Amino acid sequence: MTYNPNDRPVEELPVIYGFNNGGSPGWYQGVLLAEDGTCLGGHVCSHESFMPGDLGVLEGSRNDRHEHFRQHYPDGYRMGGWIMNAKMLEVRDVGTFIPVLAVRLGADDPASMYLLGRAGFGFGAEQQRSYVVLVYLAAQQCRHDPYGWLDRGNRTLHVAHLWLLDHFDELEPGAVVDVGHILGETDAPKVPEAASLGRELALLERLDLLDRRSLLSVANRFLVTGELLADQDLAANIAAYLIGKGYSDDAHRWLDQMGAD
Repeated sequence: MTYNPNDRPVEELPVIYGFNNGGSPGWYQGVLLAEDGTCLGGHVCSHESFMPGDLGVLEGSRNDRHEHFRQHYPDGYRMGGWIMNAKMLEVRDVGTFIPVLAVRLGADDPASMYLLGRAGFGFGAEQQRSYVVLVYLAAQQCRHDPYGWLDRGNRTLHVAHLWLLDHFDELEPGAVVDVGHILGETDAPKVPEAASLGRELALLERLDLLDRRSLLSVANRFLVTGELLADQDLAANIAAYLIGKGYSDDAHRWLDQMGAD
């Protein structure tokens, strides 16, 4: 959306940014901020997907807001916001830990919107933002259709991807998408793996208790409670931590116990 009464080069026009300023499901706070720092309005939305229209970012939406925008920028402006949003997430299932990259499609410039349309994602901003691309980094696999994961029999990523279509905007980077909990197979969602390990070690560091015995206790607790679930990367990280503290023999014994290389 652009207002350009003097036919200036579009890239020279000041930008009015619309964005999600946080909140909770049903009460997200959309904000309009001019390039010069002036707040030009806001709106409470039940979901982030409604914000571009409610704030006047989309072409043809909220003419009443644009009357106000033209008072602030009488020589022209362009609307910005809601470009692609990418997050690293942790998909969990029974015996499964998958780091993924999730990308909410979207663009605020005509060229990018056109190219997304030519790629098959529609030519409207709302339609383009209805897609979440999910990337299984370790396996070099990528899907924009949740049902595409079923080609490889991957129930975990199929369920996670479907769930992300409706909940992507609620998640912080690093959040857990717990398929077992989504399907009602567990009573509570898992906590992020890094946070679990980090809390244990941080507490011991604060208490100055990072001796050989306490380090091995933390490591074995993750093994015994099933938190590691044969995750070689986390096993290697814990072993490296042990080695860094001078307990090389213990680290190798612990890796042998796990069956790691």
